[in-house]
Amino acid sequence: LPYMFSTQSADIFARESIRILKELKVDKLIFGSENNDINKLLNVANIQINNKEYDNLVKTYLDSGINYPTAMNKALDQFGGYQINESNDLLGLSYVKEIIRQDANIEPITIKRTNNYLETKLTGNISSASSIRKAFLDKNDISSCVSKEVLRILSNESFFMEDYFEL
Repeated sequence: LPYMFSTQSADIFARESIRILKELKVDKLIFGSENNDINKLLNVANIQINNKEYDNLVKTYLDSGINYPTAMNKALDQFGGYQINESNDLLGLSYVKEIIRQDANIEPITIKRTNNYLETKLTGNISSASSIRKAFLDKNDISSCVSKEVLRILSNESFFMEDYFEL
């Protein structure tokens, strides 16, 4: 995904990701999800795309000073009792909305998130990116968490923001 899209909001990231995947004729998109309920994400996406009353309710909440994620969830709660709060589910919802909007022949599939992506300690062979970065910076062994290719690259180069501070 080009940098100018990969650094944007989830909706823009998803829009451009689905556009590219559609052009490549990809027919399945598998993503991590805290709730692991694709039907819930499909229902919420359809409410957000097709229900003008939902839009009006979100605008009403925003006008009252509530931030967007809270306004969205308050409106969703009134249109089916839904809540989407976790980061992977929010990105997944953006993917599903774009699949629908772009009429993409892509099946969205969720995989249950089994670890805490903000965890700072290694937790076996499935660890968070945050914990792997921290362990690497602390000079701890990360060989059980990353591929041999990643280990090779990390041993030869540096990829952390602190290394580029002057730039």
